[in-house]
Amino acid sequence: MKSISTIHGVALSAWAFAGLTGNQIAGIIMSLTGNYANILIFTLVMYAIAMVVDFVLIKSHGKEEV
Repeated sequence: MKSISTIHGVALSAWAFAGLTGNQIAGIIMSLTGNYANILIFTLVMYAIAMVVDFVLIKSHGKEEV
């Protein structure tokens, strides 16, 4: 509960960043490749990277509290 404001701020910032850049990135990928499947692949790669970063942060944050 001590970090709820920070967590909320980071989540909203990430959501705003994705909203501002997502359509532009999808447009660039579409104009370069002409294939919607590449947009899906890019999105899945970004989700995988985010998941790895989350697990690393959770693991490192848990060690600090011990």
